[in-house]
Amino acid sequence: GYMVNYGEVGVVAGPSSEPCPTTARTGLKMKFANAEETLNCTVEVLSREPPLPLPDGHCTGEQLYFTGLNISYPDGDRLVFGARGTVVGPSKDEPGLAVYFPGNKEPINIGLEFLTLDDPTDDAVEPSAARLRARRALAARKGAQDRMAGASRAEGEAEAERRQRLADELLEAEAEAKSKAAGTPRAQEGKKKRTKKP
Repeated sequence: GYMVNYGEVGVVAGPSSEPCPTTARTGLKMKFANAEETLNCTVEVLSREPPLPLPDGHCTGEQLYFTGLNISYPDGDRLVFGARGTVVGPSKDEPGLAVYFPGNKEPINIGLEFLTLDDPTDDAVEPSAARLRARRALAARKGAQDRMAGASRAEGEAEAERRQRLADELLEAEAEAKSKAAGTPRAQEGKKKRTKKP
């Protein structure tokens, strides 16, 4: 079937003839210039205004290579290191792109750090800029996670110190209160009576 490009302009031809198979919602029947037949589209993927540009200056139809680890999905779709795919739009999950790879059923959302214009399997690419880019991105993520973990530990230690200070203050206040109670006239009198000899 025809794959509509991100930002492609179409004309409303009427209400959709059938609901979306995944959401069961109805939408509009659209006619696109390069499509032989009208297509059913949900209103969530349609807009009267032009869409935002793709990140990092990328565009639909651009050919990019995948530089991440091999992944297999439950529906049979796969991502393989060095595979070349076509940009079809923005990623839905994170700053990145939706890329269609030959043999897959659907486009896959991929972060920008795992995409490159250079073939990562080509030995002529120095020194595999794609892998370098992916390693830097992974290192940055790990660094951020380490900083968050360090901050959590520091907050935990500060809270423990605060609780200890509070406990010390309460003990000190209790000891002071007992000391004051022991110094009252009635307490002194009782003390004298107990120590008085017959």
